[in-house]
Amino acid sequence: LCFSFLGVEALRMAGLWWLSHWTAKDRSGSEEMYYLSVYAAFTFGNVLLDFVTRLWSFAMSSRGSRHIHNAMLASVLRAPMSFFQTTPHGQIINRFSKDTSEIDQTVMNTTIEMGNSLAGSFSSLVMLGLNAWPILILFLPMLRFYVYVQRIYNRAATESRRLAKIFHSPVYDHFSNICRE
Repeated sequence: LCFSFLGVEALRMAGLWWLSHWTAKDRSGSEEMYYLSVYAAFTFGNVLLDFVTRLWSFAMSSRGSRHIHNAMLASVLRAPMSFFQTTPHGQIINRFSKDTSEIDQTVMNTTIEMGNSLAGSFSSLVMLGLNAWPILILFLPMLRFYVYVQRIYNRAATESRRLAKIFHSPVYDHFSNICRE
């Protein structure tokens, strides 16, 4: 999956390079079709590989969601009766629906966005390194600051998600009680 993200970015950068090469030359009318066809091939390859990457991400997300759902179901079915007496039904339903939904939607989209961002950042750093390598020295202190801020954000985001899951459970429990009556 990582190589497909890098491939998409490589094709995008190759298309941009070809476009700059095309516009920098003196052209005649007969060469236009050649340059256009090569640029179209890079663009078509980029779109096709991006589609395959997204399809692959969707398949992996679906498989992960199915695996987690089956593991949760097996755990609940093996749970002792005391678990069902102490745990509200809404909390059990909430865990099934929210966790499966998160994997189906959030994880897949986040994976695609992260792959695109990392590949884009990597290609930008490569281009900077090739064209203006002294600027890369300025990125080292910024990288340390970024890691520091990311750690703080991850802790806060995890706690926020945990609290949101806790507050959704009473709604599902109330709905479950209404359906049983």
